[in-house]
Amino acid sequence: MNLHQKYLCKVIIFYLLLNTPPLLATTLEYDGIYKNHKVNTIYTFKKDNSTNYIKSEITSNKISEINQTILKNGEFESLTQTTSNEIDGEYFYWEIYKEDGFFSVTFNNHKFNEVFTGRIYEEKPLTLQGIIYKIQNYDLKLNQTFFFKLITPWKTIIPIRFKIIEETTLQIGKYNIPSYFIKLELDLFFRSLLPKTSIWISKKKPHILIKQIDSKSKYTIKSSNTILNELDDESP
Repeated sequence: MNLHQKYLCKVIIFYLLLNTPPLLATTLEYDGIYKNHKVNTIYTFKKDNSTNYIKSEITSNKISEINQTILKNGEFESLTQTTSNEIDGEYFYWEIYKEDGFFSVTFNNHKFNEVFTGRIYEEKPLTLQGIIYKIQNYDLKLNQTFFFKLITPWKTIIPIRFKIIEETTLQIGKYNIPSYFIKLELDLFFRSLLPKTSIWISKKKPHILIKQIDSKSKYTIKSSNTILNELDDESP
């Protein structure tokens, strides 16, 4: 598996659940297991007029990662990320900025002391954070499928798709959260060779990530998150 395929597997594991931009809360917290290792994430969301600032902080005794994605008018504007991941042996700094007609990319691989710079000319690429932000505000229904172009390190664009499979209810602490069950996969001919990811998002808007499972990890929103009061089956 090459760098881009390997990264896609991990970005699904982390970002799809962990970096979900909430609309009704300034922070969300998740407990998770990644390769039998406990991981905690605190996610902060801030909106200033038409600009969204999405920040996630992943912490454990073997992983430290800070990511900030910026969207303007719902479109990707920039990304900065610093990663120190002892489990997978990844240590890098990554940034992308929108310029006139392209996106400028810098990828600094600290492990091998390598720096790559380049450009992305895709018209509307998105980070996974940006994709989930857009979905939060969609009018969703069963059997819908959405297609997006995902940015992966260091500057590859990979088509992915989300398909809403069924409606269900998840119990998180004292809360019963009506949810959509979604399958996420590559929109490519070799998608069957890569691990599938199952996610659950709240049925009520904003459609925040509640739970995620794949072959290497499992993440669930903490029951202490106050936004669950808004999403509970008993709430108006």
